[in-house]
Amino acid sequence: MNKYDDEYYIILNDYHDQTLYVDALQKSADRRYRYKKLTLGQEPLFFENGYKEEAIEKGINLPVTDVLMDGVTPIITTKLRDKIKHIDFKVMQLYPSVYIDDKDKWHENYWCMNFWEEVDYWDKEKSKLSKTSRKRLATNPNAVVIDIYKYVLDVEKLDKVPLAERLIFKIDRGMGYIFIHQSIADILMEENPTGIKLVKVSDFEEGKQF
Repeated sequence: MNKYDDEYYIILNDYHDQTLYVDALQKSADRRYRYKKLTLGQEPLFFENGYKEEAIEKGINLPVTDVLMDGVTPIITTKLRDKIKHIDFKVMQLYPSVYIDDKDKWHENYWCMNFWEEVDYWDKEKSKLSKTSRKRLATNPNAVVIDIYKYVLDVEKLDKVPLAERLIFKIDRGMGYIFIHQSIADILMEENPTGIKLVKVSDFEEGKQF
């Protein structure tokens, strides 16, 4: 463990029996917003319940939360966005978004965290990988490793990056989680937002969030 593992949190969905899992509409998914910088001023991103048909069929009415999670990508309300909009994030922008609920009502007060760069701030020796992943990484440093179940952040790399440039970042391997610094976590959690769970890196282990 190092100081950074206690300073950073991983953003996760708040898993329970009424968790809402959102998906982008195809026209939004085609814009590759998870990896490509979008142009502000163009149309919003659109999202819906990923299990909409099933929910309607079973008469399930899931609550629309303050934070919607599209996989690992957070989509936050305007109220939360206003608390951090003054910060100049280096590899992320908050992009206008709309959630269309199961009754086709538009919720237009959302902002998607649009990342266009991933970083390798995880320690490749100390992080816990599956045996297959570790062997693949040893033979090919550029291999795509998906089986990271315990992250340890790389002290040497983070020491070289000013805090202002690493307040929030998307990791380049594993599930591609979003990591946020304690200072940003404190700002967001002041509002006790629904739909989100923050887990300190030092406490995180893949699978236990479920």
